[in-house]
Amino acid sequence: MSDGAVRSLYRFDKDTASPSGSNCAGQCAATWPPLIVARDQVLYASGVDPQLVGFVERADGACQITIGGWPVYYFAKDNKPGDLLGQGIGGT
Repeated sequence: MSDGAVRSLYRFDKDTASPSGSNCAGQCAATWPPLIVARDQVLYASGVDPQLVGFVERADGACQITIGGWPVYYFAKDNKPGDLLGQGIGGT
């Protein structure tokens, strides 16, 4: 999955989907920046069932996009559109 700029999006295996919850903060969030939106922002995900798109409030109060309940992230070392350098990092 990717965002509108074709930057890859990832889920974190240590998060939860039901209920939605992010377990990535501090240094984890520096390596895996969460996809954040404004609380009143309208969400549109091309090619994704709109019923699967939502958000979860993070511990810092920010709203992070979820797909199928899973919070989604970027990988800090993905430098160009289509990079998938974060796939499988640390065996997850």
